[in-house]
Amino acid sequence: PLIEVTGQAAPLIEMTGQHDNRHLQSRAYHLDVLDDYTNSWPLRQKFSDAYKQLNDLEDKIESISQDTRERAQRLDFLTYQRDEIAALGLKPGDEDELENTVKRLRNSSQLEVFAAAAEDALYGDDDSALVRLHQVIQQAADFQRVDPGLAAKAEPLAQAKALIEDFVYEIRDYGRQLEASPDELQDYEEKLSQLRKLQKKYGESVADILKMLSSIEDEINQLELSDESLEQLKKQHKGLSKEVARLAEELHARRKNGSDLLAKSINDELKDLNMKGLTFLIEVRSDEHMTSTGQSLVEFMTKTSKQDTPRPLAKFASGGELSRILLSIKRVVGLSTQPRTYLFDEVDAGVSGLTAEKVGRKLKSIAQGQQVICVTHLPQVAAFADAHYLIQKNTQGQGVNMEVSELTKGKRVNEIARLISGEKITKTSLDHAKALLQEVQP
Repeated sequence: PLIEVTGQAAPLIEMTGQHDNRHLQSRAYHLDVLDDYTNSWPLRQKFSDAYKQLNDLEDKIESISQDTRERAQRLDFLTYQRDEIAALGLKPGDEDELENTVKRLRNSSQLEVFAAAAEDALYGDDDSALVRLHQVIQQAADFQRVDPGLAAKAEPLAQAKALIEDFVYEIRDYGRQLEASPDELQDYEEKLSQLRKLQKKYGESVADILKMLSSIEDEINQLELSDESLEQLKKQHKGLSKEVARLAEELHARRKNGSDLLAKSINDELKDLNMKGLTFLIEVRSDEHMTSTGQSLVEFMTKTSKQDTPRPLAKFASGGELSRILLSIKRVVGLSTQPRTYLFDEVDAGVSGLTAEKVGRKLKSIAQGQQVICVTHLPQVAAFADAHYLIQKNTQGQGVNMEVSELTKGKRVNEIARLISGEKITKTSLDHAKALLQEVQP
């Protein structure tokens, strides 16, 4: 089956025929034709982009504006979470430090005993390590007169003595710091307990909790700035609304100004097709509701006399006349930037003679920039074609098959002669067919 797609975006095949006037019934099609003729597509696309941007902005404003109570509740909840985390004043590494501090404070008594015992063993007793070490160093110095090399061997002992003395000072200071009050231990235990609660709610580690805190603070900032953002968006909306309205007015004016000239040109074509009693009009009205195509309502109208009230083209009675109207429209609008295939079926219905020849000439002129397929029974129309295909029905058993074959030059003369004289081809009809082809296909 043929694919029929109309519109500027992706035109492929456009069909019209004796019993098919869907295009002429469509206001969207009327608008596309007028925009083609007035070269309004760039402006229309610019408007469409601005219109979409405006709709997106309105959706964003609506999203921010709706359910203020829910937003306030969310802000209260996030503020509570932020304060709960911030109260501990956490920093990376706090978990290990807290655990070690609590362990040290819980075992401060044993650690104090160890510190005191270590100080006594190394320094405090008469038999301490430092006393003994000092005695050895002194004796080594005394024996230096016997063996001068002995003093050099004892030098590491002096370094060891200095290290032990440093350790004694540190362990003494460490022991003093262990004198913690019960309140201090309780404070650290409470902080560690609070950390464990935060870990259950916000993350396994202090790093995870701080990352969650940063996320909470970002969302709070967004919510607190929502009113300011809303005002900014409203200012943008006001400016964009003016731009959309300006583009819509410009687009509408272009359509309005071009509609009369398009209608006049189509009427000239219709008169040439012997449809002199018909007047073609284009009604362009401004719609209070904008769409992505603007604010113009475009509709093709006709009337049969000056006193007649214009009526929509979709209600025009004759399919053949509708086809010739569409043929006139194609003739006037001209080439498309995206070439289409036009399929005309019985566009010549109800015409003959000179009018039929004019239909053929107009079809050929349209075919200079587009592909035209025309189903016809008139020799005056068929003679103008660049290629001629014969369509036949063949009965096979209980079924019927359609056969389409391209005609050679000789067979083409025969088929045009058949259109002229009927089933019986005469010398006169053959001569007439040859003359017809020579006239229109020099």
